[in-house]
Amino acid sequence: MRQTARNSLIALAFITLASAPAKALPMGWPSNGPNCGVVAHLPLRDLWLGHFAGGRWLRDIYGAKVMDWRDEHVCFSSLGRCQSWQKAMRRSFNRIEGYRTCVRIR
Repeated sequence: MRQTARNSLIALAFITLASAPAKALPMGWPSNGPNCGVVAHLPLRDLWLGHFAGGRWLRDIYGAKVMDWRDEHVCFSSLGRCQSWQKAMRRSFNRIEGYRTCVRIR
Protein backbone atom coordinates (compact mmCIF):
# COMPACT_ATOMS: atom_id res chain seq x y z
CA MET A 1 0.00 0.00 0.00
CA ARG A 2 2.78 2.42 0.88
CA GLN A 3 4.58 1.76 -2.41
CA THR A 4 1.40 2.48 -4.41
CA ALA A 5 0.87 5.81 -2.65
CA ARG A 6 4.51 6.73 -3.18
CA ASN A 7 4.33 5.86 -6.89
CA SER A 8 1.14 7.91 -7.24
CA LEU A 9 2.83 10.95 -5.68
CA ILE A 10 5.85 10.58 -7.96
CA ALA A 11 3.61 10.30 -11.02
CA LEU A 12 1.66 13.40 -9.92
CA ALA A 13 4.93 15.34 -9.51
CA PHE A 14 6.08 14.40 -13.02
CA ILE A 15 2.72 15.36 -14.54
CA THR A 16 2.78 18.71 -12.73
CA LEU A 17 6.32 19.48 -13.90
CA ALA A 18 5.61 18.41 -17.47
CA SER A 19 2.51 20.60 -17.73
CA ALA A 20 4.12 23.70 -16.19
CA PRO A 21 4.97 26.45 -18.67
CA ALA A 22 8.64 26.88 -19.50
CA LYS A 23 10.23 29.66 -17.49
CA ALA A 24 12.24 31.99 -19.69
CA LEU A 25 15.81 33.01 -18.99
CA PRO A 26 16.65 36.68 -19.59
CA MET A 27 17.41 35.84 -23.22
CA GLY A 28 15.94 32.38 -23.85
CA TRP A 29 14.30 29.20 -22.58
CA PRO A 30 16.26 26.25 -21.17
CA SER A 31 15.91 22.94 -22.99
CA ASN A 32 16.59 19.44 -21.70
CA GLY A 33 18.13 18.39 -24.95
CA PRO A 34 18.65 19.31 -28.55
CA ASN A 35 15.10 20.51 -29.26
CA CYS A 36 12.84 23.44 -28.49
CA GLY A 37 9.76 21.45 -27.57
CA VAL A 38 9.34 23.48 -24.37
CA VAL A 39 8.37 26.57 -26.40
CA ALA A 40 7.19 25.05 -29.68
CA HIS A 41 3.61 26.14 -28.90
CA LEU A 42 4.52 29.84 -28.54
CA PRO A 43 3.69 32.12 -31.49
CA LEU A 44 7.30 33.01 -32.30
CA ARG A 45 8.25 33.89 -35.87
CA ASP A 46 11.80 32.64 -35.43
CA LEU A 47 13.04 29.92 -33.12
CA TRP A 48 16.73 29.17 -32.60
CA LEU A 49 18.42 26.39 -30.64
CA GLY A 50 21.66 27.41 -28.99
CA HIS A 51 24.21 24.85 -27.85
CA PHE A 52 27.29 25.54 -25.76
CA ALA A 53 29.88 23.15 -24.43
CA GLY A 54 33.01 24.37 -22.68
CA GLY A 55 34.80 24.38 -19.40
CA ARG A 56 37.20 25.97 -16.98
CA TRP A 57 39.54 24.81 -14.26
CA LEU A 58 38.77 25.55 -10.62
CA ARG A 59 40.45 24.67 -7.32
CA ASP A 60 38.51 22.70 -4.73
CA ILE A 61 38.83 23.28 -0.97
CA TYR A 62 41.92 21.05 -0.86
CA GLY A 63 43.67 22.90 -3.68
CA ALA A 64 43.18 20.16 -6.26
CA LYS A 65 42.38 21.20 -9.83
CA VAL A 66 38.83 20.26 -10.92
CA MET A 67 37.06 20.83 -14.20
CA ASP A 68 33.80 22.80 -14.31
CA TRP A 69 32.21 21.62 -17.58
CA ARG A 70 29.00 22.96 -19.11
CA ASP A 71 26.96 21.39 -21.90
CA GLU A 72 23.74 23.37 -22.28
CA HIS A 73 20.93 23.79 -24.81
CA VAL A 74 18.77 26.94 -24.76
CA CYS A 75 16.05 28.14 -27.16
CA PHE A 76 15.94 31.74 -28.44
CA SER A 77 13.64 33.97 -30.46
CA SER A 78 16.50 35.48 -32.50
CA LEU A 79 19.98 34.68 -33.73
CA GLY A 80 21.37 37.76 -31.98
CA ARG A 81 20.16 36.58 -28.57
CA CYS A 82 21.63 33.13 -29.19
CA GLN A 83 25.00 34.60 -30.10
CA SER A 84 24.97 36.96 -27.11
CA TRP A 85 24.31 34.03 -24.77
CA GLN A 86 27.16 32.07 -26.33
CA LYS A 87 29.50 35.03 -25.99
CA ALA A 88 28.67 35.35 -22.28
CA MET A 89 29.13 31.61 -21.73
CA ARG A 90 32.43 31.64 -23.62
CA ARG A 91 33.71 34.46 -21.41
CA SER A 92 33.05 32.36 -18.30
CA PHE A 93 34.03 28.93 -19.64
CA ASN A 94 36.94 29.70 -21.95
CA ARG A 95 39.75 27.46 -20.67
CA ILE A 96 38.63 24.22 -22.28
CA GLU A 97 37.32 24.60 -25.80
CA GLY A 98 34.07 22.82 -26.54
CA TYR A 99 31.37 22.97 -29.19
CA ARG A 100 28.91 25.81 -29.79
CA THR A 101 26.33 26.58 -32.43
CA CYS A 102 23.05 28.34 -33.14
CA VAL A 103 20.63 26.35 -35.31
CA ARG A 104 17.44 27.77 -36.76
CA ILE A 105 14.45 25.60 -35.87
CA ARG A 106 11.85 27.73 -37.70
